[in-house]
Amino acid sequence: MAQLYFHKPRENLPGRVWKLRLLLLVLFLSAMSMVSSSTVDMLYLLNSPFCWTSTQIGWFNAINALIIQAGSFVGLLIMRKLLKIKEAYIAQMAMVLVFANKILVAFAQYDYMMYISCFVNMFFFLIIPMLRALMSEQVTHHEQGSLFASISAVENSCSLFGGTLFNSIYTATVAWFRGFVYFVIAAFYVLSFSVLSVYSCKTRGESPPVIEVETPEDDDEEERSRNRDEISS
Repeated sequence: MAQLYFHKPRENLPGRVWKLRLLLLVLFLSAMSMVSSSTVDMLYLLNSPFCWTSTQIGWFNAINALIIQAGSFVGLLIMRKLLKIKEAYIAQMAMVLVFANKILVAFAQYDYMMYISCFVNMFFFLIIPMLRALMSEQVTHHEQGSLFASISAVENSCSLFGGTLFNSIYTATVAWFRGFVYFVIAAFYVLSFSVLSVYSCKTRGESPPVIEVETPEDDDEEERSRNRDEISS
């Protein structure tokens, strides 16, 4: 699994190692803030000035999930099918909107501001899938399992440590500025955007790598060729 990020492939995939490393770093920074923000949101809404009840939080989460799922689906359909925007640019656009969402939430004083933040956050679900798509373009079909296993390991690690990290930051800073934790989360998205910008600049003008897929017929022909060589020798 780790060899994807350290060894050059035999196939025609130039620069695969550094591309996968950069994308894995972007994935780590994005997943660290994405998977852990939900627990911070609940603590944030239970505190002053909102002091929401469990019913209000439930309604807010339902509305937020509906807007994000609908926005991500429609946005992806328009940007990929109609506008033909590349995956990296879609991910960057989503990062900018999520960054704006965190800044808005950090300064929110009224309930309506939290609901407005849901619309700003509508492309939230596009970041990780776009990064997965970019990474999957850099590996052969034999390596897809190893790639997604490594992605899953990173996401699970972020889920384990991210929640603890941001909850600790919120607890330590809520007394003097309750929205400070959202600035920290926003900083992660700034780093993600910056690293992905480096990737986009270095791969500008490149076409997606063409990976030859071996079919069973190719395998049979190769085996027959080896058998003929052995017989002739």
